[in-house]
Amino acid sequence: MNKIDFNFKNRTAIVTGGAQGFGFDIAKRFLKSGANVIIWDIDSEMIEKAVKNLDNTKLSTNIVDVSNFKEVENCIKEITKKNNIDILINNAGITGSTESLWKYDVDEWNRIVQVN
Repeated sequence: MNKIDFNFKNRTAIVTGGAQGFGFDIAKRFLKSGANVIIWDIDSEMIEKAVKNLDNTKLSTNIVDVSNFKEVENCIKEITKKNNIDILINNAGITGSTESLWKYDVDEWNRIVQVN
């Protein structure tokens, strides 16, 4: 199988939900391809683990609740003072309870929709 190499040198990528799972692996791949990567995640402990595991000077992080427009807006303003945002991987997502839809708590459902 042919190996595909991507060159994202001098590009900035934001990966939401990047501290674990698919987001972590996506961030890892972008770093390998030379990108500056910013992980956004709501879980500070998982961010710390991701930083230790990735151990890369091109990695930075922000604790961001992607369902909070003001937090997202403020982070974007701070980032774009120094860098363009070239790539956005909107990976953040949550699941709710396993209740039947008609038994779902409305607030929980709204939270799922806002994050996802």
